[in-house]
Amino acid sequence: MNDWNPELYLQYSGQRNQPVMDLLSRITVPDVKSVLDYGCGPGNSTSLARQKWNNAHILGIDSSEAMITKAGTTYPDMEWKLQDIMTWNTDFKFDVVFSNAVIQWIFDHKKLLKKLALMVSPAGAIAFQMPEYADMPVSRIIDEEYHKLCRGDSFSLADIFEFHQCSYYYDILQEDFGSIEMWQTDYMHEMKSCGDIVTMIESTGLKPYLARIESEEQQKAFLENVTGALQNEYREHADGKVLFPFKRLFVTAYKNR
Repeated sequence: MNDWNPELYLQYSGQRNQPVMDLLSRITVPDVKSVLDYGCGPGNSTSLARQKWNNAHILGIDSSEAMITKAGTTYPDMEWKLQDIMTWNTDFKFDVVFSNAVIQWIFDHKKLLKKLALMVSPAGAIAFQMPEYADMPVSRIIDEEYHKLCRGDSFSLADIFEFHQCSYYYDILQEDFGSIEMWQTDYMHEMKSCGDIVTMIESTGLKPYLARIESEEQQKAFLENVTGALQNEYREHADGKVLFPFKRLFVTAYKNR
């Protein structure tokens, strides 16, 4: 794929920030001195961690050069590294290791979680939230409209994301952590229109599909078709707005609790 678009991503910072605020509010590690935000994006999630732990050393890493550049420009007083979490190695132990809507983009979650467990201090915690995107109508609609346009292409959601049930993560985490908390939240995002939904996910779930469509004309047609199909799924209310349900899975795990 092409690199990420930080400006487009941040157009919907309100919708994207609330889940990480909810995740951070549930992390109760005492005396936090070090924090790792992996897949930090443009730094919005990392800045919220700094508000919670303003005396801690906080590191944000991301594999996107555009995102790290944006983070460094917006928050020059924080530490940023251009790194892929699956290839990056460190002996340092963090009191909190967390991510906001990242893990679904990474394949081999067992390998990832085992690696992250080694980065957590003896009294620390790991925490992450991820959209349960595969269960949302919007993911089905995007995939259907893509294959109407690009017939014969076997590309699918499974080529982009990895998703599992809660029990899968519990079974992995219980081997390294003493206490695990999991919960799900349905966010009801108030959107201006179905076109607004498309713009919101253009920098995330739509991005891999758009990257496979070479013609700008076909890209435009694809986005218009997705918008039309969404209008049949999410109804317009009397004020002209659309409610966009967005389910997310949250996990926190503590080493010594």
